[in-house]
Amino acid sequence: MIFTIQVSTHFIVGIIIQYLVFNYLKIFPIWALIIITIVFGFLSHAILDPLAAKFTYHPPEANWHDIFWVSYHLGIYILTIVVIIFFIQYWIGMIASIIPDILDWGARALRKFKIFHLEWYNEPYVHNFIDRPMLNLMSGIKGNINKKSKVLFEIILDSLLLILAIIMVYF
Repeated sequence: MIFTIQVSTHFIVGIIIQYLVFNYLKIFPIWALIIITIVFGFLSHAILDPLAAKFTYHPPEANWHDIFWVSYHLGIYILTIVVIIFFIQYWIGMIASIIPDILDWGARALRKFKIFHLEWYNEPYVHNFIDRPMLNLMSGIKGNINKKSKVLFEIILDSLLLILAIIMVYF
């Protein structure tokens, strides 16, 4: 089973990547900046998602009866919307940062429509490929994705990244 970090975290990292690429690699043409942003956004997924398997609260199944789970995810959805609203100009970085999710979860969702012939896409192939090196490096670290206190790691990570993004973009 693969565990993913929240989309808000991916988006904030994508914003930072696009900002850095477009502001510090200006010697390249715009098409190259877009490609570099997409590549680094895609690769950032390989670092962030394995963190979820060890350091964050990610029960394998949604639990709509658990007030903690619902509240936490409602907060994440609100944060994601706020990030999109205030950083929409960094949409390339945001989309690039979730390409593995779009490919894996999008393809798996489309399986139910027989016209796409995706019956074979029964597991998250992109995630399994890109997450493997980082997961191997962290193999000695024990993780408990069901421990509710682990939301603190992601809240702290998102807060620090968001502060960095705000400072970079708006100051």
